[in-house]
Amino acid sequence: EETNLDVDVDTTFRYEISYFIENKNVWKDAVYFVAIPKTFDLKNQEGEIIECVWSDYKKTMELLAYDNIKDVFEKAYKHIKDKKGIDK
Repeated sequence: EETNLDVDVDTTFRYEISYFIENKNVWKDAVYFVAIPKTFDLKNQEGEIIECVWSDYKKTMELLAYDNIKDVFEKAYKHIKDKKGIDK
């Protein structure tokens, strides 16, 4: 949602994670879906994220900072790969 992309959501992939935000002393729940972009023009929302970029599989894994998010990405990628028949 922070990219302002117009997308079609693939509701056949849904993944939930919970994590603790130490500086706020709270638990956060996040739900992830796969989305297929209708356009490729990224426009980040100021205050939400620093930068939006398109990247390939390898670069994305390098950019992701947390293991739980890497796990979500791996599962989403496998879902897309299985559904569309693509490779890394």
